[in-house]
Amino acid sequence: MIQMTQGHQHVLTITPTHGEEIFVPVDVHQASKQADEKRLRNAGASARFRLRKKQREEESKAELQKLENQNRDLERTIHELQNRNKELEAEREFYRNDRNRLREIVARTAEISGGPPSQGLRHIVSLSR
Repeated sequence: MIQMTQGHQHVLTITPTHGEEIFVPVDVHQASKQADEKRLRNAGASARFRLRKKQREEESKAELQKLENQNRDLERTIHELQNRNKELEAEREFYRNDRNRLREIVARTAEISGGPPSQGLRHIVSLSR
């Protein structure tokens, strides 16, 4: 049987079949102290976990931002290279047409002069066609 004695002290009274009663002080707050300590440890662990999680999220956001910027830069470079490629293709076509026009002029000039075109010139004219 547990009973209250002076103040808040709890005492367990053991009554044997022979002899006097035995009074044993009982600390009913020990379990409560242990639970409080456990809650404090858990709260600390939870706080550390939340902090680590927040740091990981911030690192992930920074990495995502970095990759998005890198992707934007690469897309801009692709667009610039595609435009440069179109310019070079147009320039190539211009010079190709100019070359062919000049070949035809040279071929006609040889025909007008009355002489047979040179062997190298025939080869050049056949390549342009």
